[in-house]
Amino acid sequence: MRPRLLIGAFAALLLIAVGCAGNIVPTPPGTPGVTEVTLSSSPSSPVVGTPTTLTVTAANSNTKIDTIDIDFENDGTSDEEQTFDALSVSATFSHVYTAAGSVIVRTEVEDQAGGIVSKTLLLIVETPPQ
Repeated sequence: MRPRLLIGAFAALLLIAVGCAGNIVPTPPGTPGVTEVTLSSSPSSPVVGTPTTLTVTAANSNTKIDTIDIDFENDGTSDEEQTFDALSVSATFSHVYTAAGSVIVRTEVEDQAGGIVSKTLLLIVETPPQ
């Protein structure tokens, strides 16, 4: 009697799984998606007086990226902005730090649907070797 009960339970679960799979609806084009953002620095430990390259990558499977702003000191003011019209983009920015210590870099990525994603990166700016 137990094998029939287990087979019946398995069959019921299989029907439920197949029935649920039939209800999956793909996301229509143009529907705002989630923008994935990365922020990196080269070198990873900047040196005072030496250019630092900051790279921002952003991708959204449904909505084009509109702008990428960067704030080199996280003081609330955008220092530079680049404009795009693509689903996947990469932006590079260059900055020279004038003082040693920790600094937070902040980027904001806005898509064409008005969605904004921000990302921060902690940098330790070092004094130049003597």
